[in-house]
Amino acid sequence: LKELISLNEDVLTCKICYEGRVETVLLECGHSAFCLNCSKKLKENCPLCDQPIKRIIKIFSSWNLKKRKNCR
Repeated sequence: LKELISLNEDVLTCKICYEGRVETVLLECGHSAFCLNCSKKLKENCPLCDQPIKRIIKIFSSWNLKKRKNCR
């Protein structure tokens, strides 16, 4: 279980700063591996596949939500 949790944390950690949570997707390539702050600093191409970045979308996923008392 600890290995699974560690793997999950690694998948959800920004691949640039290794501190923030993955919260964006790059279009058109579809890579989702960066926090919002690092995504804003990207230049013309995706650092993973070198495809041109046409748009950066903030994603809202269950793994990015902090526990809330009234969350349903």
